[in-house]
Amino acid sequence: MAAPAPSPTNAPKSSSIRRSRPSYRCESCRGRRVKCDQTRPKCSNCARNEVECVYGETNLKRKDPPGDAATNESPAKVVRRNGEGKETQSNHGYLLLQNGGRSRYIENTFWASVDVEGLELDTLLFDLPLFPLEGICCAAGKDVDNHASSTPCHHYIGTTEPNFSFWASRRPTALRADAHSLASTLSKLPPRETCDYVYEHFVESVHPLIPLLHLPTFDRQYRRFWDWHKTWTVGDAPDGVLAEYPSFLPLLLTVLFTGSIARSTPDAVSMYLPIETQKMLYYMIPAALSMVGFPHSPSLYSLIAFLLLNSMLIREEESLSSCSFVAVAFRVCQAMGLHKDGTDFGLDEVQVEERRRVWCHLMHLDVMTSIVSGLPLVASSEMFSNTQMIRELRDEYIGKVDLTDDIDNDSIIDPNYILTAGRYDSTSCIRSILLQQFSPRPVSLVCVNNIEKRIKELQVRTKERIKRLSLQSYKEQSSPSSLLNLSPSVSSNNVSEASNPRVRWGKDLLSLMVEKAYCLLYQPTMRDSNLWMELRARAIPRFQSFLSIFIDMCTAESYLNYQWLYPGAYQPLQPVAVLLTDLWKNPQSLEASKSRALLEKTFSLLGPEGRITNGASRASCWPDQRYTSVGAKQAWMRLEKLRSKVWQKLGLDHRVLWMKSIRQTGQQSESVVTAARSASTSQVTTQQPQSSEQSEGPDANLSLSAEPQK
Repeated sequence: MAAPAPSPTNAPKSSSIRRSRPSYRCESCRGRRVKCDQTRPKCSNCARNEVECVYGETNLKRKDPPGDAATNESPAKVVRRNGEGKETQSNHGYLLLQNGGRSRYIENTFWASVDVEGLELDTLLFDLPLFPLEGICCAAGKDVDNHASSTPCHHYIGTTEPNFSFWASRRPTALRADAHSLASTLSKLPPRETCDYVYEHFVESVHPLIPLLHLPTFDRQYRRFWDWHKTWTVGDAPDGVLAEYPSFLPLLLTVLFTGSIARSTPDAVSMYLPIETQKMLYYMIPAALSMVGFPHSPSLYSLIAFLLLNSMLIREEESLSSCSFVAVAFRVCQAMGLHKDGTDFGLDEVQVEERRRVWCHLMHLDVMTSIVSGLPLVASSEMFSNTQMIRELRDEYIGKVDLTDDIDNDSIIDPNYILTAGRYDSTSCIRSILLQQFSPRPVSLVCVNNIEKRIKELQVRTKERIKRLSLQSYKEQSSPSSLLNLSPSVSSNNVSEASNPRVRWGKDLLSLMVEKAYCLLYQPTMRDSNLWMELRARAIPRFQSFLSIFIDMCTAESYLNYQWLYPGAYQPLQPVAVLLTDLWKNPQSLEASKSRALLEKTFSLLGPEGRITNGASRASCWPDQRYTSVGAKQAWMRLEKLRSKVWQKLGLDHRVLWMKSIRQTGQQSESVVTAARSASTSQVTTQQPQSSEQSEGPDANLSLSAEPQK
C-alpha cells in the first residue's frame, strides 16, 4: 500500500470518528458534510466557493493509490475528459462511468451540460433515477390509511463515491415486504454441481443465439463467486465479485434460469433442475434486479439480465404483453450511452464489444417485436446511433488481436458471431421495409421492386455467410462460445450436413430471415387487389418457403437445443394467415396443393398449450406451462376457424386433422428431414403428413422445396 501524501498544515482536521468505508472527499467537503465530485486538482464545490481544495489522508485502503492526478482519476473522469477534449467531435455527448458496471449518458443538449463542474453534473446523473417507481418499491407494504410520514426511497439512489458498502446500503428493510433478501437469495441457489450443468446448457443453447456476454470474463466471475460462496455464511457481507459487481447476482440467476428452460427434454434438465426450482429462479430474478437498483440505476450486467430474461419469454401470440419490455430497455440503453460506440470514449475493447452486443441485440428485438405486435418501431431511425456491428472475433482474442480484412486465420473467427451478424444484417434490411410499410405513403409497384433489390442484396450476403459458416465449422477449434462445435467422433474433413445438425440449423435460420423479409414486403400488398395481382405469383412461393423451413426447424429432434427460439418465441402466424386466405380466394391455383400440404403439417404440430411447441417429443418447458396462454389459443383458434371454412370449400373434412396423433407426427419428422435434406444449402425438403384426403388426392407424397418456384 502506497504511503499517503501528507496533509498540508492549513488543511482542515480530519474527523476523529473511525469510518466503516474510505472517504475520497476533499477536506473542505468532508468538513461541510457535502458531496464531493473528487475532481483534481480542485473539486467543483471548492472552485465555486473559491476555497483551497486539499485531499487529505485516509486510514483505509484506497481503491486507487495516490499518485499523479492524471493516473489517479476514476474511469468516470477519464472518460468524461476524453469526451470533452475532442473539440471537433463535440456531438459525442457526455458519458460517466461508475464502478460495478454502471454508466450514465446525456447529450450536449442537457441543461446541466452547460457547466459540468459548476452544476455538479456527475453527482446529478447518478442521483436521478431513470424511472419514478419509488411508490411501487418502498410504499407497497405501507398502509395508505395511516397518516404516518413516509421516508423517501434511498436504495436506488446512485453515488459517485466507490461502491464498497453497496449491499449494506440496500438492506432487505429498504425493499418491499415480499421481496427476497440477499441472504435468502443466496441460500436458495441450487447446488454448485447443478448450476454448472445448467450453465453449460446456457453456453450451448442460449448464448449462441443471444451472445451478450463476454464469456471468458463472466466465467472468471462465475468461478470467483462459487469460491466465495462455499465459505459464505448467512449474515456475512458479500465479498469478492458481488462487492465489485453487485449486478452479477441477477445476471447469474438469469443465466441459470434461461439455461434451464432452453432444454425441455424431461431426461435432460428436469432431473437436475425441477420445474419448481425453475419457477423459484424466475421469481428471484426481479427481486435481485430490484436489489441492485434496476432500472433506476442500471448497470451493464443488470441490463443484460433484463434482456436475457425477457427475450426468452417472448411469445408472438402475446405480442403486447411479452414485447413491451423493449421500450423500457431502449430508454435504459440510451441513458447508459450504448447507442454511442465505446471507442468514442476510450473504453477498453471488451467493454466496447459488450456494449455493441447489447445495442445490436436490442435493435434486432425492436424489429422482431414490431413485426409481431404490428406497432411502429421504437427506434424509427438509426441515424442517432453510431454504434458499430458486433465483431466476429472469438471472445478470447478480443483486446489481443486486431481483426482486419487481410487476416486469413480462421481459428480466431467464431461461427457463432458469423450467424449473429447475419441475423442482425437481416433485421437491418427488414427495418427499412417496416419504415416503408409504416409510412403514410401508399406502397407502389416501383417501391416494391426497389425493396426487392435490397432483399436480393441481402440474399447474396446471406449465401456468402452460409458458405463461411460451413467452411468455418470444419476448421473450428474448441471454444466456450462456439455454436457449431463438431462431435469428437466426426472427422472435420468428412463431416456432412446430415451429421452436423447444428450447422444446418444455422443455415436454416439465416435462410428463414431472408424469407421473412420477403413476407413482410408482400403481405401488406394483399389489400390492393391490382397490386397483389401483379405480385402474387412471386409472393406466394415465399410464404411457402418460409413455412417449409419453419416446419423443419421446429420438428427436427436434433434442433431441440435451439427450438426455444423457433417455435418457442416466434410462431408462423403471418404465413399461415396469408396461405389460408389465398387458398380461399384461389382454391384451384397452381400453388394450392403445396399450400394445403404445408398447412396440414403446420396445424398437426399444435400442442396441448394451443400453440406449436418445441421439440419432436412434444415436451414443453416451464414458460409454456406457467399458465394457459390465452393469446395463443385465441390466435390459433381464429386460424383454425378460417382453415375449416377453406377445407369445406375444397370439399375436405377439416376434422380429420385433429384426430391425428401429434406424437407420431413428431417422431417421424426427424428421419424425414435427415433423409430428404439435399447437400445444397438452398434446398430443404420434408415429407408431408398423410391424412385420408391426401393419400387419395393428387398431392400425396408431395415434395416441398424451400426455394420459391421460378
